[in-house]
Amino acid sequence: MSAAREGSRDGGAGPSVPQPVKTAQAVTQAAPQKQLAEAKETLHVAVQRPGRLVCLKALYACLAEGADVNEKDADGCTALHLVAFYNPDPAAVGAVIAALVAEGADVCAKAKGGAEPLHWAAKNPHAAAAAAAVQALVAAGADLTGKETKSGAEPLHWAAKNTNAEAATAAVQTLLKAGADAGVCTSACDKAGAPPWLLVLERADVAACGELLQLLAPGEHTAAADGAGSSSDGSTEQLLKATAAAVRQLLKRKQPAEAEAAGGECVVCLDAPRTVALLPCGHLALCAGCAKKEEARRRCPVCRKKCGKPRGKAVTIYHP
Repeated sequence: MSAAREGSRDGGAGPSVPQPVKTAQAVTQAAPQKQLAEAKETLHVAVQRPGRLVCLKALYACLAEGADVNEKDADGCTALHLVAFYNPDPAAVGAVIAALVAEGADVCAKAKGGAEPLHWAAKNPHAAAAAAAVQALVAAGADLTGKETKSGAEPLHWAAKNTNAEAATAAVQTLLKAGADAGVCTSACDKAGAPPWLLVLERADVAACGELLQLLAPGEHTAAADGAGSSSDGSTEQLLKATAAAVRQLLKRKQPAEAEAAGGECVVCLDAPRTVALLPCGHLALCAGCAKKEEARRRCPVCRKKCGKPRGKAVTIYHP
């Protein structure tokens, strides 16, 4: 038996196998690529750190290594999505969002499903951080009425589903003050036909959402957006009034045929007069404002039949 085989059987090194030798050029090319991969991975972690200075320091360290502010993770989220939702520190949230935008981050970048950073900000479970994230993103040009691709949900819909009632209220208040006026709030239906206030009634903690209902229920939020007519004490009387108002509107939505036959208010926003009929069914159902929204014209809110092509075909009815 050869010495080489004997050495192998006895636990020695065995016969040597020639290994490819890395050239200096190959080593210098591989190192930056490894550093860049690590920087991209840690950027998404860095922006979630509480503490304004700590978070900014970690952010700029990643950028110095070549991280891309618009790099997406497996869910399609950028650093803006992650800081807006995960960071619990309002000071860090506002500063980091501003820094990312200054470095070229896309404030309207879409994750899987079409949600933008403002959607994610509206669901931050920390009230002060949610408000700070919304303010910073809106200041940077975020779209208040941006829609998810699949559901058609807007930031107000996401805010209504925030797992923390206090944070949901803070996010809604900030969105309203940022420019989501009464028409946007009450008639911004998702593709299932649900306005934001309807989602509040589906919450398990609806008993703690009196102020949230007052902000979003039709006819209630205008004064609240101006800082009047709302209370933060969450009293039983306030809850009952807000819930009763929302339930009345819900019942009207459950009986659209009766509302349409009787004439009067728009079937969607339940506020402005109906002036637009949908084709081919012919139901006079929408006001001029709601008729401008594609999701409201996709199916007739009275009979739920699909509208004609081009999608959402409608005709305005003029009264003498």
